[in-house]
Amino acid sequence: MKFHIISDSSCDLGREACRQLGVELVSFYAALGDETYYREERDISTREFYQRMADNPGIFPKTSMPTLEDYLEVFRPLARAGEPMLCICLNSRFSGSYQTARNAREELLEEFPDAQLRVMDSQLATVLQGLLVEEAALLRDRGYTLDQAVEALAPLPMTG
Repeated sequence: MKFHIISDSSCDLGREACRQLGVELVSFYAALGDETYYREERDISTREFYQRMADNPGIFPKTSMPTLEDYLEVFRPLARAGEPMLCICLNSRFSGSYQTARNAREELLEEFPDAQLRVMDSQLATVLQGLLVEEAALLRDRGYTLDQAVEALAPLPMTG
């Protein structure tokens, strides 16, 4: 059975590339100065955000990780459909996104005890995390099951 791939938006693949790969994005939040926080790749594209940074030198960006509910918003419909999932998160030393995804997994399992969800700490960031997401999509598209893909992507630590 094929599996679905989820990544936080720190993978820097962008919404369109993820759509083409069949990968769901869970957005980080970003703001400049006292500006409202925008969900990356949902409310504002990465390109547009960087352009705002360039247009406002001296104003530094602030980010916030995805919330538990942001993860559950993606996990629930897939669990309801019985689809196995692999969630690949930003390096846990840089962000709490991985831990939040793990917490969302635990909550999901209370609601859907048979859900198949593996949460991976990519131990990477940005472009390298994106390459790992692309590799997971390649394995999925070659017919690997969730467990086979997890084994192939090991020895990265995972839960589930």
